[in-house]
Amino acid sequence: MCRRLKCCKKNTRTVAFSLAEVLITLGIIGVVAAITLPIIVGKIQKKVYINQLKVGYSILNSGFKQMMFEDSAFEWSDTALYSAIESNGGNLTVKNAEEAAKNIIEKYFKNIEFVDYEHLFEGSSCSILVKTGAYAYGLKDQKTCYGSSNGSQYSFPNGMIMNISLYAPCTSSSKTDEQIRAAGGKMYKDCGNITLDINGKKKPNTYGRDVFKFEITEKGIIIPRYGIDQFIYAGTFNRNTIKNTNMSNCSIQSTGLQCAARIIDWLGYEILTIRFNN
Repeated sequence: MCRRLKCCKKNTRTVAFSLAEVLITLGIIGVVAAITLPIIVGKIQKKVYINQLKVGYSILNSGFKQMMFEDSAFEWSDTALYSAIESNGGNLTVKNAEEAAKNIIEKYFKNIEFVDYEHLFEGSSCSILVKTGAYAYGLKDQKTCYGSSNGSQYSFPNGMIMNISLYAPCTSSSKTDEQIRAAGGKMYKDCGNITLDINGKKKPNTYGRDVFKFEITEKGIIIPRYGIDQFIYAGTFNRNTIKNTNMSNCSIQSTGLQCAARIIDWLGYEILTIRFNN
């Protein structure tokens, strides 16, 4: 009986992974993670930049629309801001014009902080200037500075930095209003430009990533630099040419100055195909 019971017992054995198998599995997971994580992080960062650009673009347009509305102005030249600049030298590189404009601009962009022109540009090196938002590195090599020291600087409560250059009178196109209108454009005069650093002093401080450029039309409309409207204003009416130009000029091989136009005009806010390599 005892023998039979002994024979009837099941032969059980514990199954487990060896140390070598565990180490190989962890190694494979590590390799896959090393490949995929930068891609995932890059996509998340692109989304963050695009959302910040949407917010900044909306803030700029809203401020100028409110200004035009409250001044009952049909054109930029009808605004109190225009008059203040015109009567104090014609552009914001003149100290008196900057001071006069400051009091008006602060009405339409609430809680912004003005940065004195002389204080802003007391530094000269690129490493200093890019931290102020006035300049930014180029997308191609991320070492060369691009931008303009002409204008006034403001910091927004959300951390964005705006460098704004306005001038009076506005510059006119060589094309007539009728020609521009027929081509579908909405920029008849160029009245200034804005450089917007959507995350302020934070890196990478690079055009096409976190820094974008815009133009201001005589109607107080903010448009992306080198976009459809500016090309039409300049006399380039072939939309395929404009599109291809912006495609090539917002790439890792370019300065990145045209990236606002590429995102807003052509690909929409949700698609940004420039590279975010470090």
